[in-house]
Amino acid sequence: MQRILHCLILAVALGTASLVSAQHLRRLVSFGFQPVLVNDSIARVHALETPRGMLVSQVISGTSFAGMGVAVGDILLQLNGENMDAWPALMGIRADLAEGDKLTALVWRKGKEKRLRGTAVGRPREPATAQYEVIYGEAPFAGGHLRTLLNRPKSPGPHPTIYFLPGYPCSSLDGLNALHPYRKLIDSLAKLDYLIFRVEKPGVGDGPHPCECETTGFDKELEVFAAGYDALVETEGVDPEQIFVFGHSMGGIQAPILASQGKIKPLGIAVYGIIFQSWYEYVLALLRFQQPRVGDDYLELEEKMKDYTQLMYAHYVELKPLEEIVQNTRWKALLEKDFALDAAGNILYRRAFYWQEICRHNVTAAWANTESHVLSMFGEADFEVFNEFSMSEITRIVNAYHPGHAQFRSFPGTDHNFIQVGTAERGAELKGTPAYREYLATQFDYRVVTALHNWIQEVLEKRG
Repeated sequence: MQRILHCLILAVALGTASLVSAQHLRRLVSFGFQPVLVNDSIARVHALETPRGMLVSQVISGTSFAGMGVAVGDILLQLNGENMDAWPALMGIRADLAEGDKLTALVWRKGKEKRLRGTAVGRPREPATAQYEVIYGEAPFAGGHLRTLLNRPKSPGPHPTIYFLPGYPCSSLDGLNALHPYRKLIDSLAKLDYLIFRVEKPGVGDGPHPCECETTGFDKELEVFAAGYDALVETEGVDPEQIFVFGHSMGGIQAPILASQGKIKPLGIAVYGIIFQSWYEYVLALLRFQQPRVGDDYLELEEKMKDYTQLMYAHYVELKPLEEIVQNTRWKALLEKDFALDAAGNILYRRAFYWQEICRHNVTAAWANTESHVLSMFGEADFEVFNEFSMSEITRIVNAYHPGHAQFRSFPGTDHNFIQVGTAERGAELKGTPAYREYLATQFDYRVVTALHNWIQEVLEKRG
């Protein structure tokens, strides 16, 4: 399976939003420095008796540490009284701090301790552009609130609205890097005079949080997106009769389920890189496709598939809990190797029950029951959704029950992230390499944006 890499990013790009409308959420702190854990050699160079703290290798202007006077070469020993000897300590205190809070740092500078004081600076907000403004709002959820973002064109309205549902990772949609495919997608659509709406997952972005994304199940995540939709329809300038949902990857599986449950009622649903089959069917087919392309021998894979078939049936059809599954040492080893099973009970960085809850939903029925117009889009170099069948069959399912409601588009050479890589095999080689960054910068497939735009305009024209 494709590995998903996570990195600690403490420094983000600067910018301001044109309007901040939320009242309950506090903007999380931006420390604005690049830390390196102190080892024996760093301690010797800086005349520390024992290795402790974090070496400051970079400080970004306009951030909390810059305002406090933290300098490159300092060793951060304590922050607000907490020893900074490990990453969890830093991330823990970061989660508890927000814009305007008082900060006290103890640093080691030129052979002696120095205490610095300042005020926490919030994470930079997404900047407005000449074409649109960025509005920060919130959606009530589970006794707390979730951050929402709305890109609103500056041109005269009315503007159709696109509610964007992302893939399954617990990543923030706020302050996306300029190279991020979602940023390119959102920016392009906003410039085409669409309102673009996003809601953060629990525990992601500004706080305080009602719960945490990593421990949130699939069904609870459906409630998150439903809460976002409720906030969207109450937003000034949004016409509830002109809302389109664009679901990418897992978000595309969730969109028709929400629509079939009546929790969202969009005029249209567009999806990219998804399946309609059961999770059990999909995972087995995915293993057969991906594993040989990342180096597994076909004959060895065939032997593993015997175990995998039994494992996936037990976990995703019989819905046996992970605690029981891992009692089988062969199954546990396979999950650790190919699905990033960890001690916390995460499979591919979400709790095991997240994936089991998907299996309780009939996605085929969701598509058959949706009253929305549908656009199903497939990148022919998609390494995760590796053949056209899933995406084109969605069109057939919808049209079987609602003739003429669904369309299919495919994009030669385009991967799961809307990037033109040529082939799925080439895309797999590039993932996680420096070369892929260049592809992110230059090979975003704007044909996806054009296809989505043309389809929306066509649906609006039919509606009159």
